Amino acid sequence: MRRVINYFDWKAQWWSEQSTARTDLQSDIADGVVAYAAKQTWIHQLLASSFASKWSKALVANGLPAEWPSVYNSLHSLTDAADCEEDYDDE
Repeated sequence: MRRVINYFDWKAQWWSEQSTARTDLQSDIADGVVAYAAKQTWIHQLLASSFASKWSKALVANGLPAEWPSVYNSLHSLTDAADCEEDYDDE
């Protein structure tokens, strides 16, 4: 579980860095690259939050620690991510 959360966290950061990796693009194409990287960043953050939210319940019920980035241990952020996921599914 921890490795999956850490992977999605790392991949979100990687996508965030990709938005400015190319400096030789026309402005309209650069805007598209930035938008695509932002969407991929958001998707990977949402996946990490969604899994953390679902798995935290099982870990807490069994008295086990959640060993992933601390941002995903916050019940408030987990609830917000789950709400975003439901909104995204409706589209």
